[in-house]
Amino acid sequence: MPSESLTWQLCPVVRASFHAVLHSGIDAVSLAAAMQEFSQTVEGLRQAHQLLTASLFRYQAHLFLYLESVGTALAPDGLSPLLDALLCPWPAAVSEALPRRWVAMQPYFYHDIPTTAGDWLRERHTENGLWRTIVDDETSYEEVSASAGIAAAMIAKGNPLHIKYINKSIPCMLANVSPDGRVLNVSGGTAVMKDADGYRSISRDWIQG
Repeated sequence: MPSESLTWQLCPVVRASFHAVLHSGIDAVSLAAAMQEFSQTVEGLRQAHQLLTASLFRYQAHLFLYLESVGTALAPDGLSPLLDALLCPWPAAVSEALPRRWVAMQPYFYHDIPTTAGDWLRERHTENGLWRTIVDDETSYEEVSASAGIAAAMIAKGNPLHIKYINKSIPCMLANVSPDGRVLNVSGGTAVMKDADGYRSISRDWIQG
């Protein structure tokens, strides 16, 4: 059985997206203070393992918020009273008396996503103990430097649930170190490519060093 400190990693991930609209004429100082308060609240929830991800985007007067909470749904109202005060009210929802500041968006874009907080990378660990250059694409080649980075992050995290993946990765990475110390099967310098084929076609030939 996992220890009590690890049970949060076995909880389901609850995803939700929200939309809000800023009042007109908000000064930069007030908005900056609200964003700072929001960031501090999010970090506190993350440290308490109640939240995995919070992404807040602004386009003109529109705010779009994406939340991944642990175990139970997390509503954005009240995360930042300063920010809530800057938002236009929406009509009250059915059976509710008070107007809303945030409205939920339909999650039509979710697909092929993990169901718990710790399973995404583990599920994409190949039989050879590595991860692919496009992690969730089985036609992409296994990439040693990215695999080393993922395994190092697992080691740094110190999660006992990752031990078997770490132990499987290390021999595979060592097998890609040549007798003269070169690390093999590392993709060349990678820019932002226009499509998946661009990443798949990056050479792993040793051309420098």
